[in-house]
Amino acid sequence: MNLFSSMRVFVKIVDKGSLTAAADALGISSAMVGNHLQALEEHLGQRLLHRTTRRQNLTDAGNRYYHRCVDILAQVTEAEALAKHEEAPNGSLRITAPISLGTEIIVPALEDFYRHYPQIKIDLVLGDRVLGLLEDDIDIAIRIGQLPDSGDIARYLGEYSMSVCASPSYLEAHGIPTKPEQLGDHNCLLFNNASAQWKFEYSGKRTQINVSGNLVVNNGQALRRAACDGLGVIMQPHLLVRDAIERGRLVHLFQQYQLPSRDIHIVYLKDRFMPPKIRCFIDFAVDYFAGNCQ
Repeated sequence: MNLFSSMRVFVKIVDKGSLTAAADALGISSAMVGNHLQALEEHLGQRLLHRTTRRQNLTDAGNRYYHRCVDILAQVTEAEALAKHEEAPNGSLRITAPISLGTEIIVPALEDFYRHYPQIKIDLVLGDRVLGLLEDDIDIAIRIGQLPDSGDIARYLGEYSMSVCASPSYLEAHGIPTKPEQLGDHNCLLFNNASAQWKFEYSGKRTQINVSGNLVVNNGQALRRAACDGLGVIMQPHLLVRDAIERGRLVHLFQQYQLPSRDIHIVYLKDRFMPPKIRCFIDFAVDYFAGNCQ
């Protein structure tokens, strides 16, 4: 027995004055109306109606139950309407992303996001340690690279490609390398724990170059600043250095070569009834990355 369906049938019986009239109003058979009423009375262990061939009257229990059903069904209808037709998604959204990607892409995108969804509060957790959706109470994760096997849903956002660059002042002082093999003569600034072998591909031929320098940093923004200040050559995500290249603070080197890249995904839990706040951010992120991060 579907309790809410039987409650609706019971209210309609009382409102219309008979089982037959209720059946006509609901578009079901009189026998089905009778089955709902019988199931409801058996469920409650109470008789709700005194019925004769000519008339029906509510019992005391039926009268009380009728008024409660009217109130409950009104609340259910209101809740369904809010869930289906809510125009402004709201609530808190906890999102995690790597530091560089979050700083350079996610945060600048929030102005546009809040223009569309001002009632959503975002708790943005930036860090290079991978947080679990369930374990760390995360709604949405932005991941770079290969994803582990899991039951989570992942949607492709874009490519996280690398670029090699240096400042105009550095290149003026030390010369412009035109081939990766020439990097051995340059001061290459390295990311902490990253390989000191930079990989290049040209016309199907792959090359690995051993590089070295006098500065190792565990933060991409710091490496970018060091390169802009003329300290050396860096290989960093293009998303991180793109603006500096466009402003002329860095020079993009080896553009004819293909450098390593990894996929960016937005990851979230599989949920048949996804909250609107999560769905709207996912849709926004897919559109934003398509227009700004390719």
